[in-house]
Amino acid sequence: MKLRITLIAILALMALAFGSVVSAQDDMMLDPCFGLSADDCAVINTATANGIGDAQSFTMEMTLDFVAENVPEDLAGMSALAFGLDGTFDFTPGGGMLLPVNVGGTLNIPMMGMALNFRVVDDFVYFQDPATEAWQGINLAAIAADESLNEQVTPLLEGAATGDTDALGDTLGVDVPDLSGLASAGEVLTLDGLFGYVREGDAFTFTVDLSALEALTAPENEELLESIVTALNEIDPTLGQSVTLLPLVLDEGLVDVIWTIDSGASIIQSLGFNAALVINGAVLTGDQEALPTTVTNNFLVSFTNLDSAPVAEAPAEFEDVTEEVIAQIGALAGSAGVLPPAGE
Repeated sequence: MKLRITLIAILALMALAFGSVVSAQDDMMLDPCFGLSADDCAVINTATANGIGDAQSFTMEMTLDFVAENVPEDLAGMSALAFGLDGTFDFTPGGGMLLPVNVGGTLNIPMMGMALNFRVVDDFVYFQDPATEAWQGINLAAIAADESLNEQVTPLLEGAATGDTDALGDTLGVDVPDLSGLASAGEVLTLDGLFGYVREGDAFTFTVDLSALEALTAPENEELLESIVTALNEIDPTLGQSVTLLPLVLDEGLVDVIWTIDSGASIIQSLGFNAALVINGAVLTGDQEALPTTVTNNFLVSFTNLDSAPVAEAPAEFEDVTEEVIAQIGALAGSAGVLPPAGE
């Protein structure tokens, strides 16, 4: 069982669970607070609805760390994968027609030894070349107003906006999966131990324990498993079979979504997404001596400087590369089979 298919099957099941949770609450006896007390449930629901409140400006700090170890080399070309980045972004009101917000930010990518500086000011996006420190600018309003480019890109946007996967696939020249069938297997939400929700102070942790999927192999869940397999096979014929093997392949699988709130103001201070998977190496590769493959991901976004974030300004000097970007987007749209690039 290939690692890629295993991970895709896990993601598909996650999409199945989260995508059908709203309709499932109406159709089955499902606790909408997943074990939280009614008072705590009201607290987190109010905070998430409020977001960062009425703040007109804020700073967003973001970190991401991904590590995969003991990856079969014949599957990935290397035995370990690691990736990380962090960034700080200041958001303030702006005067743009397309983007009424100004942004100043830095994105650090340690594995590349690179820091990317950019600014968004009055519908212009500015990027600083890490090597030369020179600035380049792109006029988003000019791109949006380009008639030739609109003729090429509009079919793509219409297909994506309407959810017409057949039309979008025809436009792109590829098969786009229809995920609507996943909702029919919403009963997976009722598996014991699959979901948990706890509060510790101002931190609320929603947990998905994928080891609970082992219950799908029980005789009483035979019909449920069949409905899940059928739904996933509509996406990819290999996914249905992969799901039946997941209880054997997945030794551990925990996913945590963590909200930290300001309980006094009833707003969100940070949002984290952590995942830890242990995949049985013997089942994955067929080698009984293979070590387990471990995958961890930690992602955190926090919000500070409410109503006091620094204001981004356009660089004093920059090269306008809008026309070059329009030409590149047109070429990409043409290669996707939408329309030939302008001038051909």
